Amino acid sequence: MHHLLSNDQYFVKYTIDSKLDNLFSDNRYLSRIDGSILCLTGPDSEAVVCGRLRAHLLNVNEMLEDQNFKIDTWHEDDELHDIAQSIYTFSGQWTEVLGATWPNVESMDVLVIEDIFLENSHRGAELGLVVADRTIAIFGRGCGLAVICPWPTELKDCDDEENAAEHAHSRLGEYAERIGFKAIEGTDLWAKSLEHFIERSSN
Repeated sequence: MHHLLSNDQYFVKYTIDSKLDNLFSDNRYLSRIDGSILCLTGPDSEAVVCGRLRAHLLNVNEMLEDQNFKIDTWHEDDELHDIAQSIYTFSGQWTEVLGATWPNVESMDVLVIEDIFLENSHRGAELGLVVADRTIAIFGRGCGLAVICPWPTELKDCDDEENAAEHAHSRLGEYAERIGFKAIEGTDLWAKSLEHFIERSSN
């Protein structure tokens, strides 16, 4: 699946995997979205990869319909498990903070944008925001919220860079606020209501 971005110089090739090679026992409640961000350097040039993205759809509405909600569904992925614990109660409702921030969000499905990485030569032009916004537009239909945990890819696993990572994390979160995300108090997450999307895209 290809989707051109606004200036036709960049586009994203998305792939969707709902099986995840059986990593998760309840994997039908989770879809993984991988994307390659490609750049066209000229009208007759071949596209070159200049970045990547990864996102997940947490299909919680279906879990609740099946009376099968378990936060531990995502226990084999530490980051997804931590995110689930930060946004859902053990009964499958929004946490108190989220419920107070967005009291009218009914769909419990969530689009998690886990990572957007760009090569240095393609940074500084807000391409990351464009990619995030397009990913939400394509895959966020039917979701109540989009959620990001914007740790910088180069620093988030480096203990020696803890202060730099914390600073970059805050700056990236503030950057995401330009497309409507809000910091979730008491967590390291930012979220955005998608309740205005009536139904999930068939793409």
